[in-house]
Amino acid sequence: MHQQLLSKQDMPIEKQRVFPKTDYVLATILLLALGLRLSVAWAPISWLLRYVICDDSFYYFTIARNIANGFGVTFDKLSPTNGFHPLWMLCITPIFMMVKNSYHAIHAILTLSAVIDTLSVYMLYWIMRKIEISRGISLLVSFIYTCFPRTLMSCAGTMNGLETAINVFMILVFLWLYLHIKQPISYTHSILLGLVAGLLFLARTDNAILLIIMWPAMLFFNRSWHSVYRLTIGGLTALLVAAPWLIWNYTTFDSLVQVSGLSMPFVNRQNLAWRGWTYFDYFVQFLKNIGETLSHLSGMLILTKVSLEFLFVVVIFFILFTSLALIFLKDKHRNKTVLAKQLSAWLPLVLVFPVFVLVQTMRAVQLRSWYYFSIVPFLLVLVAIALDHLSLFLSRQTIANWCDIGPESFKIFAIIIVTTGFAYSVNKRLTDNQIVGELEKYRVVKLMNNILPNGTRVGAWNAGIYGYFYEKGQIVNLDGLVNNQAYLHILNNSLCEYVRDNSIGYLVDDSKTFQAWAPFWNSSTKNIIDELQVIQSHRNTILGRLHHSP
Repeated sequence: MHQQLLSKQDMPIEKQRVFPKTDYVLATILLLALGLRLSVAWAPISWLLRYVICDDSFYYFTIARNIANGFGVTFDKLSPTNGFHPLWMLCITPIFMMVKNSYHAIHAILTLSAVIDTLSVYMLYWIMRKIEISRGISLLVSFIYTCFPRTLMSCAGTMNGLETAINVFMILVFLWLYLHIKQPISYTHSILLGLVAGLLFLARTDNAILLIIMWPAMLFFNRSWHSVYRLTIGGLTALLVAAPWLIWNYTTFDSLVQVSGLSMPFVNRQNLAWRGWTYFDYFVQFLKNIGETLSHLSGMLILTKVSLEFLFVVVIFFILFTSLALIFLKDKHRNKTVLAKQLSAWLPLVLVFPVFVLVQTMRAVQLRSWYYFSIVPFLLVLVAIALDHLSLFLSRQTIANWCDIGPESFKIFAIIIVTTGFAYSVNKRLTDNQIVGELEKYRVVKLMNNILPNGTRVGAWNAGIYGYFYEKGQIVNLDGLVNNQAYLHILNNSLCEYVRDNSIGYLVDDSKTFQAWAPFWNSSTKNIIDELQVIQSHRNTILGRLHHSP
């Protein structure tokens, strides 16, 4: 169906090119995007730990460093792990081969994220142009994404050191190829689509949800025998790209799913089962997760409390989509037809949004902040469609003519709002002295390097930063995110046994974590702190020696 939207006969000559000649406004936006992201990438480590990088990022960094140094695919140098998404690991491992300084390596990885996310701005712009969104609105939404506060100053964004940047980029590349499908589909296009789909799966394996919805949609829209045959070849190509990762997982760990996708979901569901959760509770949580996802769009303008963000998004979506409804009812111009075609082309992606959130809710219950960000490109394009038609619709109304409000005035007004909101958000974020982020862990691990003897093995549930910066021995992950052996003991509520068998003499984490994990420690412990001789207590973080330690 969306092929009708892409026919060349009604398009200007410049639209017929895949990537038209240089657009200097777009080039300026791309330079701004790269500049903003590089300024974040090379900010001081203490600032990055407060505002941008999360603990999970350091799981990637530590595993990549161990691979580069010849220790294998391991976090703790004790056992292999598959607790990561492979494409990003493949991208950052060479950095640790070339950059030996641990701090410089972080800046280099974030520089790579900055470049990739700038390419995402470029792809987002041309996706919008492909579905006939006006140049002005396409530039406006690209500018919004460029200055996205949640991208630049949040662990939810693409500068967080995780796979988020490459995941968003691969999603946009896949969508660009999807919109360029022509009848009949060529072998080259189908194979290229399959290669990108395979890489998209390796960028984040839960992108299987996107592919499971999009592939049947492409088959439906392209129902000729030749197209079905060639899309099947594309699907087989995607499987070939993903096969080495899946085979390694199954032969090494007896599972196709990473341990990071098994451990914490099991713990969350177990805790909720003990609290008596029913399917209705999961339904309520699903609605909450939908709201959380939509609230991430408010990062276009402001970073505030979630409740205020959600209210902001509800108001914006109400205005935009009420306006679209009015256009359908009252607009007799060609734009109604164009709007219908645009929405039909984007319909499968709209379906991806609730299905993704539903699957993640049933799997992990509560979504981590960076899970939401992969949905942002879908929603931004919907916002662009609404803004584009709203600006044209308003320009034809009597009051708009009386006030001289044309499409360009509408866009200038929107730019002023975005710029003001961005400036407010940056000021609020940088002047909030209550934000600590991951800085406390960094201070604690520096303290551990000073007081613990060489060869000391320490266990931690939130182990990323500890594992990356600890110099006196090994940090062993205990929540199973990057520890397949620990996960088996979590299933049996016997983490205490795992700690003892692996000669872990010390534990470090925040006080709430010690209490929350007590049911998985053994059958009798009420709080793991009771098992410790406390060595240091730094704010909420406790470092203690286990009583059984030699």
